[in-house]
Amino acid sequence: MSEEPPVFPDHGINDRAASSAAEREPLDRGIPRVLVAVNDPSMTRTLSINLRARRFDVDTAGTGADALERAAAHPPDLVILDVALV
Repeated sequence: MSEEPPVFPDHGINDRAASSAAEREPLDRGIPRVLVAVNDPSMTRTLSINLRARRFDVDTAGTGADALERAAAHPPDLVILDVALV
């Protein structure tokens, strides 16, 4: 007897994400870009190694100002942000 996985309501979050993604210009690159904005060098290195091993394009920043500059110059698909930089 297999148990059905639980179903959680998304409260329309997925619909909003899909519509905003559809409104954006399509990405020309096939590799997702991740910006790792963390002020701990060992954590930055660990995250970068693991993300690159999974074929992500990784950019790093050690300060909040550096993260903003890098994000403006090359918009990432995802930002991993250390809350201490906020």
